[in-house]
Amino acid sequence: MKHTIYDLLNQKNIKTQFNIDILYSVGMKNIMDNIEFYYDKQYTCESVIKELFTRGILEYIRKNQVN
Repeated sequence: MKHTIYDLLNQKNIKTQFNIDILYSVGMKNIMDNIEFYYDKQYTCESVIKELFTRGILEYIRKNQVN
């Protein structure tokens, strides 16, 4: 999963000094906080999980950007 974080940051052209473990935790928290909405609607799949993970990380970076 951590490799995915590097890929995500590269795709979004984000240069950052954030700790990857923190970003991983943020992404996983966003999944846990929001997956029930999708699960109840039977949309739970890899693409939904990836989207929730990505949104959680990008929102955190936007709020805490240091560049």
